[in-house]
Amino acid sequence: MMSWRCVARARAVDEMLQEPSTAFVLVTTLQRDAVNETRFFADRLHDLGHDVDGIVINRVLPTFTTATAEALAARAAAL
Repeated sequence: MMSWRCVARARAVDEMLQEPSTAFVLVTTLQRDAVNETRFFADRLHDLGHDVDGIVINRVLPTFTTATAEALAARAAAL
């Protein structure tokens, strides 16, 4: 049986999640399963009346150049 402290804490968390200032930001990777799970969770949040305010995609590195490694090495050697 849950103690009154656990019940009170659960109610406080529930109230916080209902506040308009609460934002849901989901974090995922570009792996297919992770994207599918994120979509599923976003849909469940929507079903409960919550908006997803953002999605962060981890493990994605930007492309800074289209030059090959050899071309970059030659350029570095010329410096």
